[in-house]
Amino acid sequence: MTYSVLMGRADKADTARGDFVDADNKAMTETGQVGASLRGFKSGPAFAPFLTRWKKQVSYVEGLLKNDVAGALRASAADFEVRDKDEADRYKNSRKGKNGGADDKPDLK
Repeated sequence: MTYSVLMGRADKADTARGDFVDADNKAMTETGQVGASLRGFKSGPAFAPFLTRWKKQVSYVEGLLKNDVAGALRASAADFEVRDKDEADRYKNSRKGKNGGADDKPDLK
């Protein structure tokens, strides 16, 4: 796993979120027209709470994709980058040895 792989996956999660929101917007445009056509039917009054609940659920899923998926991937990528740099620095410093010579061997105690 690398920083760039994690960031790439975060970008894909953002793309999925955008696609999800776009699909929902298109569906809601059409679905929003249904309520008026149900006037006079027994099921008509149930449509408004359905729309309210649907909007809340879509908002919840969007938030999960944005914060819990993409956000967590980006945070992990940042942590990974810091740890990777720390490991590289530790390795470079151990190769220099105590006297800074290229031939010094690292202390493996």
